[in-house]
Amino acid sequence: MRRSLVMLVVALFTLISACSGGKVAPDEAPKEVKAEETAPTPAVAESAPDAPDVEELPAGPKVQQARLPELVRDLYIGMPMTELEGVRDVGSFEEKINAEALLVYEQAIQSDEIASVTYQLTGAPGERVLYEIFVAYNDAERARQVAAELLGEPDAEGKWTISSGADFQIRCWVHENKLVYIDARKISGS
Repeated sequence: MRRSLVMLVVALFTLISACSGGKVAPDEAPKEVKAEETAPTPAVAESAPDAPDVEELPAGPKVQQARLPELVRDLYIGMPMTELEGVRDVGSFEEKINAEALLVYEQAIQSDEIASVTYQLTGAPGERVLYEIFVAYNDAERARQVAAELLGEPDAEGKWTISSGADFQIRCWVHENKLVYIDARKISGS
């Protein structure tokens, strides 16, 4: 079931990108990460020496928020829809997908640096939670710079892992001009 949902999201992302002029090939989507392949990581990524100091913060949302771009630092992966609506004017966003188990919003940003933010929520209506954030920069190089500043050096696959509590990890990568943050459980098949 989850694998089918992941495949649906990849297909929908490809469709949305194609409709908006972007070129995303399905084979360029992030590779699936098996839970047993992902070694536990410390609450703070060791490879991010210049990242914000979060050593004293508890695991959970604050650890994530220290690794997010400033524009979305008040959000976190796993945030309930009701809480998202409390910090964002969701009614002003463009609704890209509204399916039974998937809701996707895009927020246009009037900025020299950022073009848009995409919010993907999963779960039944009334129980939805934020599980993926795409921050689309106007320039792909700037997306890579921000990722390096916030997350440090990527792993061999060009990705980062943020531990955000017991058995909860966020996977991050740069795809074209987008800095992507996703609940690793949504791509692990577990």
